[in-house]
This record gives sequence, structure tokens and C-alpha cells, in this order.
Amino acid sequence: MSSRLKAGNILKVKPFCQSLVTDWKTCLYIISLGSQLLLVDAGVYREEDLKKLDKLVEKLGGWSRVSAVILTHGHADHTGLARGIAEKCSAPIYLHEGDRWMMEDYERYLKQVEVLLERAVKWGFPRSCVEYHGAKWSQGRLDYELTFWSGERLRPAELEAVEVLHTPGHTAGSCSVAVGDIAFTGDAVADISVLSSDLEQHIKSLKLLSRFREFYTAHYGVIPGETALKLADHYLERLEAVITATRSPSTFYEIFKAVYGEPRNLGFRAVFALRNLFTYLDFLERHGFVEVMEEEPPKWRSVREASKLREVLG
Repeated sequence: MSSRLKAGNILKVKPFCQSLVTDWKTCLYIISLGSQLLLVDAGVYREEDLKKLDKLVEKLGGWSRVSAVILTHGHADHTGLARGIAEKCSAPIYLHEGDRWMMEDYERYLKQVEVLLERAVKWGFPRSCVEYHGAKWSQGRLDYELTFWSGERLRPAELEAVEVLHTPGHTAGSCSVAVGDIAFTGDAVADISVLSSDLEQHIKSLKLLSRFREFYTAHYGVIPGETALKLADHYLERLEAVITATRSPSTFYEIFKAVYGEPRNLGFRAVFALRNLFTYLDFLERHGFVEVMEEEPPKWRSVREASKLREVLG
């Protein structure tokens, strides 16, 4: 599936599942469950994609068949068509409480990202490598009804075969939709590193998801269940690499190049790597693996062996 991802495509993923691909190659899944339809995520807003979604749902029996819409998290590339969907059907649109603030004030999220990027530039990261991130997505007004839920699990009404699991880490409210032995995971799992806002929570979520046979991801197509633990190991390797890079006091930019290489060679992924490095340093500082030296720009140095990481992460 991943080789065919192109904005505007409608893909037949499995006999019971189709996907509409919006901008940023974000998959919106439509799952047939008996007489019911379940939508997972709402992609990036484009008027032409809303029209394609409307035609596809009508082809599958109409909006009256839609029993629920699950937004895997609050990022704008997963919620863009939610308002249009709300205008077409009365099905509840679910989002975990942990991401409510994004829907109510997405500009606040963008501002937080901008602050991190500016801090990295101040610490020596090339500005040219962060400029691409200037896409000003906005949720606009939250003038449609969302159903917020909290806790570890949710079972949508009339969808007995579906269980929604809280799988935080990418965002505080990230969730995955379980149907049998597969899970629709949004951005919680990928075949490469993905953004992680809370590393401890993310690794716990990956271990929880490791029981599934396949993952239907938002950007990376269908990937095997074994990917979850591989991604958890990948994060551990990155933490070890940061500790190694800080055996001698090192600046943020020096650590980045030691762990990832020259940012200009990474293309747009440089920004994702940069934001994850902030997450890694935060984790390592909180657990006493590295300390910050009060210099300008600041430097980090390791004060605890990487061999203790597994004890902390369980």
C-alpha cells in the first residue's frame, strides 16, 4: 500500500477496509463492519477530498451507515475533514481528552513547536533545515460536536467488534483502534522513528500494541506487528547514542550531528529528528543520565551509564 500513497487516491486496503489519502499522505480509513461503517481519522482538509469521501461513503451505503468516527489524535493532518463529516452524519466523533486542548487552541500547539525550533536555531541548528515546518495548519473554529473520552479503553456503541485503546506517546491523547488482530494506529507506530512527545509513555504504548498482527498506519501503509517492539528498541538505541555523544560536554547541535549526521542530508526529516532530540534530552535529564552545564550555548554531559536505561524503561 505505501508505494501507492498519493494525495487524492482511494485505495482498497483489505476486503473490509478502504482508505482515502489526503495531503501529507495521511490515510483516512473506512472500515465495513456488518451493516455499520467506522471512520478512523479525518485527514487534511481539502474540498476535493471531502467530495471524494462523500462519494465513497455513498457508494458503501450512505452516511446513515456510519456509526462512529475515531480521531487517533489531535494533529491537524488527522482532523481536517472532521467538520465536513459532522455536517453529513450524526455519528459521534471521538477524540481522547488528552488532545482536547489542540482542538480548542491549535495555534498554541504551533507556537510550542516554533519555540522549540527557535531554541534549536539559537543553539546552532541551521535555520534552513527548520523553515519547511512553517505550514500554518489551523483547526479553525471548533463549531461541531466532539465526544471526548478518557481512560485506557473505549467501546463505541453499536460496534461490538471495535475497541479503542489509549496509546499515548506521539501525543498525550493518541489512541489506536483495534479490530480483531489488527490495529489502526494513527502515528503511534511507524517503520521508522516518529515524533514522540513522551518517550516513557510511547514505549509503554508500543509494548501494549505488540500483540497485534498488523498495523494500519496513517502515513506508512500497512506494517507488521513486530514493528512495535522494533520501534521501542530504536528509541532505546537513540537514547544510548545521546549518552555516548555527551561523554564529553557537547552542544545541542554537536549531539544532533553525532546521533543523526548532518541535518542538511536528512531533508524534511531533520525537523522530526530535532524535535525527538528534545524529547530524548528531557527524558535523560529527568532520570539523571545527563546534566546541563550552564554555558552559552548550553552543553550536556553524561553522568550515568547507558546500561541502566532498561531498568528505567522496564
